[in-house]
Amino acid sequence: MSNGISTITDFYSVAQDRDFTRKNQLRVVSITTGSGISVNFGADDLVYAKTASLPERQVQTSTATFMGLDFNVTGNVKYSGSDGYAIEFFADQKFDLWNKFTEWTMQVFDDESSTGNYFVPKSNATIVLAVVDNNLDVIKTITLVGVACKSVGALAYDISDAGEIQQFPANFSYHYARYESNKAPTLSVDVRVNL
Repeated sequence: MSNGISTITDFYSVAQDRDFTRKNQLRVVSITTGSGISVNFGADDLVYAKTASLPERQVQTSTATFMGLDFNVTGNVKYSGSDGYAIEFFADQKFDLWNKFTEWTMQVFDDESSTGNYFVPKSNATIVLAVVDNNLDVIKTITLVGVACKSVGALAYDISDAGEIQQFPANFSYHYARYESNKAPTLSVDVRVNL
């Protein structure tokens, strides 16, 4: 690769050294509702997390135009999608998980009493994600800070269905994300429990 042109041998050499991350190597390690909300999630709940994604981080730019030429000036960070972060879950038959998310939204605002804890989500309201390697060792930890549950997806039923497993999305908002590499999350629950 000294001339900048990659070959099959170059690709193979790097692939052996670095390997590839797989789509099934992300785990939802913890969901903490924070101060003011009494809903708790444990390892048995989070083992049903099916799909999630790493948050998108974007540096915003503003443009200074001089004689028709645009100069893009970097500015502050923005977490695109922080107002609608989704995690897809398998639905358990007893509705334990679905009920917890619904209760979280009820504690934020109860339409029966017109009251709730609809404050700015606290810094201890978090979602911790972990990317694992082929040995299930944590190689990257991402913590979403200031999390609030925005919505719980509907469960659609069909009596003619062959028995497909129900799934639902839970949608969250968060303020920002913290990234840590090569460090296991400091939690009481081992990430290996959530496989």
